[in-house]
Amino acid sequence: AGEGMRGRGEENLWQGRRGRRQGSEDGGLGQANLAGTRGRGWDGKGKRGQKQGRLGEDIQLWVTEEGCALKALEEELAVLQASIDAAALEEDLAALCRLGQVRGLLCDAEAQQAEVERERDGLVNERFQQLSSALGTINTKLSEVYRFLSGNQGDAYCSYTLERRLLFAHGITLNIRPDQHRWRSFASLSGCHAQPLLLF
Repeated sequence: AGEGMRGRGEENLWQGRRGRRQGSEDGGLGQANLAGTRGRGWDGKGKRGQKQGRLGEDIQLWVTEEGCALKALEEELAVLQASIDAAALEEDLAALCRLGQVRGLLCDAEAQQAEVERERDGLVNERFQQLSSALGTINTKLSEVYRFLSGNQGDAYCSYTLERRLLFAHGITLNIRPDQHRWRSFASLSGCHAQPLLLF
């Protein structure tokens, strides 16, 4: 009986040690899992930090590039300003002022020309009215006078254009039909046929 009791006691002791060892192992696994979880969390924060760091670097790079471009433009502007000739600029301004004055004189001259043209047109119209009225009166009497001078043997009239500008350029043509012949201009008449009109 004593042997049986001691055997069971040793078995219980061995099982108790085994349980404690299993519990220690389970606890170690739990701590390992907890550490892994915490590690993963810290890894996420690290990635966000890396992204923010790259963004900051990109901004800094952009600022640097823009600063370099601005500096280059300032240098180019300085070169252009240094290349400007003050004397030439003053000459250009004086020429521009003179050009404005000449344009003003040109406008005045054009206005005077337009006024002269209106006056001339008025005179041309007045002369045309007077001349065309006189020619109409002459044509009404010329045929009667030539018939009277030629013994009622012919006829005569004045031909002219009714275009006022062409009338003064082309003039007037005296046409004669002596002794029932065909009509001819006064310049082509013989002396005997032209004599009555010369008397007139």
